[in-house]
Amino acid sequence: MQKLDLVKINIRQAVDKDLFSIIQLLADDELGKSREAKLTEKDIPDFYLKAFNLIQSNPSTTLVVMEYMGEIIGTLQLIIIPTLTLQGCIRAEVEGVRIKSTFRRFGLGKLMFDWIKNTAIEKGCSLLQLTTNKNRLSAINFYKSIGFIDSHYGMKMDLSK
Repeated sequence: MQKLDLVKINIRQAVDKDLFSIIQLLADDELGKSREAKLTEKDIPDFYLKAFNLIQSNPSTTLVVMEYMGEIIGTLQLIIIPTLTLQGCIRAEVEGVRIKSTFRRFGLGKLMFDWIKNTAIEKGCSLLQLTTNKNRLSAINFYKSIGFIDSHYGMKMDLSK
C-alpha cells in the first residue's frame, strides 16, 4: 500500500459487530500480543463482552473505530472526566489508541488525534491527557510530535491480584 485516500476514512462510534476487530487491534503490537486473549470471532470471552457493554452504557465514555473502505483499522476510547482541580477543569482521557500495524505511518494517528481534540473541545474539555507504556518509544515520540508534554509521572496499581 503506497498511499491512502483519507477521504475514505470514517471515524464513528463502535457497535457490537466491531468488538472482534477492536480486540484484534489491541493485540496488534509488541505489548498487546502478550496482554490480550487469543480469540476467534465466534468465541469472544465474557470479560470482553462485559467491558464493552459497560463502556457502551457509560455516557462519559465513547469507544470509536476508524474505518477505511469498510475495514476497521483503528480504535480509541475517550473518557470525559469532570474535576474540581484546575478550577473545575473538564478533562478528556484517551485510552486504548491503536492503528492497525499495516496502516501505520500514513498520518492516521494525526487524523485520529485531530478528531479526539475536536471532540474534547466540543464536550467542554480544557485538558487532554493520556498514559502510554514507557516501552512504546515510537508512540511516545508521536505523542510529543503532536503537542503532548511529559509533565507528570503516570503510576498504576494492579488490583486484580
